[in-house]
Amino acid sequence: MKKQFLLVYILFGCIVFEAYSQIGIFYSTDKDLSNSLINYIYQDNRNYIWVATEDGLNKFDGIKFTVYKNDPNDSTSLKNNYVRCLFEDSKDRFWIGCINGLQQFDRKTNTFEEIKIFSSTNKRIYPHIISIIEANDGCIWISTSGEGILKISEKNDKTFQTVATINSELPTPFLTSIFQDSSEKFWIGTANFGLYLYDASTGQMHAFNVQNRKIGNNEISAITEDDNKNIFVGTLSGGLYVFDRQHFSFVPLKDANGNESLPIKSLFFDNKQNRLLVGTDGQGLRKLNDKTRQLENIEINSSPFDFSKTKVHSILRDKAGNMWFGLFQKGVFLVRNNPYQFNYIGHKSFSRNLIGSSSIASIYTDRQNTLWVGTDNDGLYQLENNTKKSIHHAFTNLSGSVPNTVSAIVEMDKGEIWLGSFSQGLAFFDKNTGSCTYYNDIPPNIQSNNWSIKINFLIKDDRGNLWIATHGGGLYVFDTYSRTYIRHYGMNSISNEWVSSLFMDKEGRIWVGTYKGYSVIDTKNSIIQSNIASELSNAVIYTITQDKKGNIWIGTTEGLYVLNGKNQTLLNKYTLEDGLPSNVICGIIEDEQDNVWLSTHNGLSKYNVKENIFINYYNSDGLQGNEFSRGVFHKSHSGEIYFGGINGITFFNPSQIKEKREELQLYLIALNIGDKTVFCNNKSEKGEPLYFISDLDTLYLDYNDNIFNLEFSTFDYGIPEQISYRYQLEGFNNNEWIHTEPGVNKIHFTNVNYGKYRLKIMASVHDTYSPIKEIILIISPPWYLSRQAITAYILLFLLIIAGVVKYIYDRIKYRHELVRQQHIEEINEAKLQYFTNISHDIRTPMSLIISPLEKLMTSETDVQKNTFIRLCTEMLIGFFDSLIR
Repeated sequence: MKKQFLLVYILFGCIVFEAYSQIGIFYSTDKDLSNSLINYIYQDNRNYIWVATEDGLNKFDGIKFTVYKNDPNDSTSLKNNYVRCLFEDSKDRFWIGCINGLQQFDRKTNTFEEIKIFSSTNKRIYPHIISIIEANDGCIWISTSGEGILKISEKNDKTFQTVATINSELPTPFLTSIFQDSSEKFWIGTANFGLYLYDASTGQMHAFNVQNRKIGNNEISAITEDDNKNIFVGTLSGGLYVFDRQHFSFVPLKDANGNESLPIKSLFFDNKQNRLLVGTDGQGLRKLNDKTRQLENIEINSSPFDFSKTKVHSILRDKAGNMWFGLFQKGVFLVRNNPYQFNYIGHKSFSRNLIGSSSIASIYTDRQNTLWVGTDNDGLYQLENNTKKSIHHAFTNLSGSVPNTVSAIVEMDKGEIWLGSFSQGLAFFDKNTGSCTYYNDIPPNIQSNNWSIKINFLIKDDRGNLWIATHGGGLYVFDTYSRTYIRHYGMNSISNEWVSSLFMDKEGRIWVGTYKGYSVIDTKNSIIQSNIASELSNAVIYTITQDKKGNIWIGTTEGLYVLNGKNQTLLNKYTLEDGLPSNVICGIIEDEQDNVWLSTHNGLSKYNVKENIFINYYNSDGLQGNEFSRGVFHKSHSGEIYFGGINGITFFNPSQIKEKREELQLYLIALNIGDKTVFCNNKSEKGEPLYFISDLDTLYLDYNDNIFNLEFSTFDYGIPEQISYRYQLEGFNNNEWIHTEPGVNKIHFTNVNYGKYRLKIMASVHDTYSPIKEIILIISPPWYLSRQAITAYILLFLLIIAGVVKYIYDRIKYRHELVRQQHIEEINEAKLQYFTNISHDIRTPMSLIISPLEKLMTSETDVQKNTFIRLCTEMLIGFFDSLIR
């Protein structure tokens, strides 16, 4: 009967770009970009990606797009939403070319400043800016559509002026590009009048156009130069040209597809790969083949859509090696850099979808280097000629159809292909017809209960027998020569009938991994041993292999075990704590350098035996995904290693996989306080220059701003959704380290009290970390606790203390004065009393003396004597009176 199978040929007449790498990232207007009409993609000195569109300017930090648009009420906003080109010069001036003028962007204030442009008559003009370059002497040159060439003013770097000497020699002011080559000459492209070469040292202008037969097309769209100083010119309707210095003209370069009018929109010389990339308007991407000197298709295997029909208007390779493509009327597509050289086949790639979308259940490469892929519920795939075409042997209801689930594939010594199926048992596959012959009839003498055979794994021995591991039915031995079952091992002989893995060691012994430990079958000596290493007696074993030293490596759901191959003693056990990415080990393969490769439920791991370390790889490194399938692994005759998973196949040459990872770099990109975003040191002192926030190591916040968040980025655009952050704010939350979810680059703080804090933060992706970044946060206290307020409080307190002291001092002084006055009064009173008494005591005798004298005077007739006696009496009385006073 004619066997039916689906034959799918996918032939490549093109160059493969980032061959077989994982899926890229597509940004569209659905949730990211402001507009799909992409004009230009640029990366600035601070690592931000900028996308110029016809409806807004987009800035990308790896997590979110910030869209800038014109605001009529804000003079510092974008001048026009139609942005044509972008450029940052050696002085960190970021120029934005719009349809009606030029602006500078100040990242410290997040504002735009308009640059004045004047004609040769000093009239203010507002030209359509097409391209901006910086000449070798640092001067900025601009090509416009309508005003010719502009040049920055030598007197004022905030103004530009048309260059009359150049524009007067051009046939049109409608230009498309300006480019300075390595010899410092300027190439000027026009829209319809060809190309012009301007030599600034001599002032000479040379024309290249259809009329003088020096170029085959006048519609110049792009100009570039490679490392060999070859000048390439792209045209809108005539393909690509290269400059022939000997004949001083441009020679056309053929398109391998025979398109003589290839519409070229962008040229990019990729220094990293030493190749010229050509973006077309509707015909995808091309590459110049240096040997054939022809343009060849480049297939973007990581694209989820047909890249061959895209309009590639801009091409960029960022500092991390990722490729960015501006696709007009579509969006921006990022091809992640794949430095680890992991290759991919699977449904996540539009052009590499050779094996359907089902989970991979088995892999095998035969002697003709044909790759056989068994799937879960999608039959068998046959990939030949280095995976350039595939044949799908699909399951049908007809007799002889391949199984729908192919869980094991083995090639015998004569080239026969045998398949094991979880649902349909054992089958011989005829490579010529694509049909299967099933062998599921087990003789009663082998097993009395003829259960259906659910095959998990197959291996062959050196006698031409197949060893068949089944799910719940034990272990069978099948003679491929006689096509009969010759032996069965069940519960009475092996540790468990749920057999998940098999391996034949160097001595010919069969190691049987089950859901409850393992057994070793020595067919030569008819000896069966089970769980000699008691540590594995209850382990669920997924995979077994032997290294060159004879040690047995066993992968389980609880880690990796290493046994001595001779006496089965446990040598080592490895788990997450030892560096494994997961404790579930799905496959084990030793490479030619004696390193052991492991597939797990969380990526791949390479065990470096010499250094005794695990190096882990994840989806972001180019794998089919992080989760791999149990027992799906294979090593080809050429040494390539294959691992299958839920999203396809990862295969690689172990010698090409580097171990050292690129260290993550961490940058602070924004401080958000409420609905306000701060981009600089907003609390700077008067006269202090502004610094961009990424350059700050100290942030100042007001007391009222104690609810805030900080944004960080590593600018690793290939894996932004997998990067998480760990941070600690000393003196807050008990100094705990807090983790963010992957893809979240904001850390939030609420109700942080005033004071000085030290923030420690690091970025991480899986087991790779950035250096710890430290930022000082100083939150000022409320006004009533500020330094000025405290100083005032101290002064007021001192004044109060001084007042109290003065008051007490005055009271004491007053009391002392009262005591003194009282004392004086008492003294005076005593004196008065004393003199009163004395006066009495003296006056009485005096009266006794004066009274006779007065009588004497009345009797004395001598006037002179009387006068003398009266005078003496009065003087004596006066003397005593003054004495009393």
